[in-house]
Amino acid sequence: MASIILAILLASLSFLLVSTVAKPKFIYLLHFLLLLATPWLIILILGKPSLRPPTPNKAVCNQTSSNASCLTSVEFLFFQGESRKLYGIKDHGVFLPSFIPAFFIGLWTIITSKNNRHIFIALIMIICLGLTALMSKDGGLLSVLWSVVPISVLATLGFHKMLSLFLSKRVAFVFKVFVLMNFGLLVYETARLYQIIIFHKPFA
Repeated sequence: MASIILAILLASLSFLLVSTVAKPKFIYLLHFLLLLATPWLIILILGKPSLRPPTPNKAVCNQTSSNASCLTSVEFLFFQGESRKLYGIKDHGVFLPSFIPAFFIGLWTIITSKNNRHIFIALIMIICLGLTALMSKDGGLLSVLWSVVPISVLATLGFHKMLSLFLSKRVAFVFKVFVLMNFGLLVYETARLYQIIIFHKPFA
């Protein structure tokens, strides 16, 4: 139950941050749909992992690098994820790989923006990554939860920006093809994610 309450709280915080940086109402629907495709939210709700695991997860990253650098890496966040049952979904990271372009486009959008609210998101992102590094000894998913809200918001801003550019007549055809392919990849990855959840039952 605690993990479900935490999931609702984190999702609510992400909507709050989205509301501070964007005005179009469509972005709320977009953010909701993207949250449904994020493994971290599904893990917290369906997996119901203990927020205080009995033993520290020191072997979450099979690398020679430190646990902190591994947990904040693109590999762990978007590809590898956790191997412990209830704390991860097989072959999935905390986010889907198709979120990577959107995340960086969203990050670039707020960095180049003159809007102070956008800069606020960047500061939150830096603080959360720092907290993830400091709490890395507690193990994988539980440490990364500090960062999922700003990453989710940046991804939403990125996808929204990509859609806006796709609909613009001034954008090159090559970029429109890239956007279309990325959204196609998102649909495929989401379908594969739910196929694993429904038929392979990773939390059973």
